[in-house]
Amino acid sequence: MPPYFSPAKVTNSVDYEFVSHVAARFFKIMFRSNKQIRMIYSEYSSMNALEKDLYVLNFKFRNALWYEIKNQRTDKSEFVISKDESPENIEILVQGFFRKKTFKMNLSPVDAEGNPEFRTRFSY
Repeated sequence: MPPYFSPAKVTNSVDYEFVSHVAARFFKIMFRSNKQIRMIYSEYSSMNALEKDLYVLNFKFRNALWYEIKNQRTDKSEFVISKDESPENIEILVQGFFRKKTFKMNLSPVDAEGNPEFRTRFSY
């Protein structure tokens, strides 16, 4: 007798919005002469209107199809992460047109002129 599965295990969980955004970016990048991945901007904020124990990462890369942060795949250029769960260095894997590049974001506090502020440092 074959095993029976619950409906949750049988249903296909394809994120059609993610696939459509990646496909649109793929065709957009395909016709560019320079397909190298490069960072346009990056910033993060530790202040949030909802809670103060969150980091909001904002970034944009040229020729990026999708991003992977902490084993989560996204096509959005904004990512929210908890301060408790976040390490000092966060790796952002940028997947491009048959290329991938890893960027490391340093979230450690830096003391500048006696005022604590946060600065990001990227390395790849």
